[in-house]
Amino acid sequence: MKKIAIDGRFITNLPAHGIARYSFEILRNLKLEENKFQVFVFITENSFLKNEAFQTKFVFLEIKAKPISIKEQFIIPFYLLKLKIDFFHSPSFVVPFFCPIPFILTLHDVTHLVREKEYTIFHKLYYRLIIPLQIRLARFVVTVSSFSKKEIARYYGNQFEEKINVFPCGVELPSVSFSCKDKTRRRLHLPKKFCFCLSSAKKHKNIKNLLLAYKQLETDVPLVIAGKLPEEIIKKSFSSSKFLFLETLSEEELVACYSLCDLFLFPSFYEGFGLPPLEALFCGAFVVSSKESALSEILEEQVKYFPSLHCDGLLRGLIEAFSELKLEKKEDREKRRLFTSRFSWKVMTENITALYSQDL
Repeated sequence: MKKIAIDGRFITNLPAHGIARYSFEILRNLKLEENKFQVFVFITENSFLKNEAFQTKFVFLEIKAKPISIKEQFIIPFYLLKLKIDFFHSPSFVVPFFCPIPFILTLHDVTHLVREKEYTIFHKLYYRLIIPLQIRLARFVVTVSSFSKKEIARYYGNQFEEKINVFPCGVELPSVSFSCKDKTRRRLHLPKKFCFCLSSAKKHKNIKNLLLAYKQLETDVPLVIAGKLPEEIIKKSFSSSKFLFLETLSEEELVACYSLCDLFLFPSFYEGFGLPPLEALFCGAFVVSSKESALSEILEEQVKYFPSLHCDGLLRGLIEAFSELKLEKKEDREKRRLFTSRFSWKVMTENITALYSQDL
């Protein structure tokens, strides 16, 4: 029986996006009985995975080393050798400098290079010096969009293009009843009509320009923003009745916000995939998005795109979207939901599992 080790240290609590969601969905959709694998999952001390229903499928090993640390350079290779692991999969960009066994590297994007000024010297050096070595040594490289594949080849060398596999992410959210949505509206104090944005403190999410544009928009419909944002952004003239700031939402609350909002806004400068707007489409929402990077590849014609990502372009896009919203039909929501059915975590995991199954 082949032994596979998967690095699950990025998985925290759901709901999550990016690396955490990607890693969790691989574990959730992995069919061990069909593939005859024994899977070891590296986790952190406070990982919620220990309480998941699928915990009996895997052997969990607590790794007392943070991602991108000196300590992990010794601990991970030690366990890989001690457990006689056949294949190691890093669903993030983190692999020990000297990995003693064949491995798969998932590289979601090259944001750290494209937006280099926004990262620390350590991150710059890691992406400039270590990632190329990992790509060269990896048995397979996996990414989530054709755009990201081209970016990886452009920044790290076209000679690696043949080993890069494109397996898009999936989209799957729990069904939330009308009564649950109504309870969420009352619990979060959501207005009857609102626009919704899911963001973070990262500069490439472009939340500051969105807030400036929305502040100029002539509308009584408030903008609800969920996510951990810098305090200065929240306090600096944005704490008005036009904005409602929320922090971490449960998965049911997130689905309710996607489903109840008039518009879902996603003005990001750079994405390797773009899961939040796809999730919003899954819930039938009218989405207004950036068309930069991978977003137009993933979202196609199912969304309205901002003319530009600076304040004036965002404002113009918002005005046009509110005008088009008046013509919205019920079948438009169903069409968006149907579009998302082509994105499957199950299919993505099956593709990755096929790599695990290859002879080493």
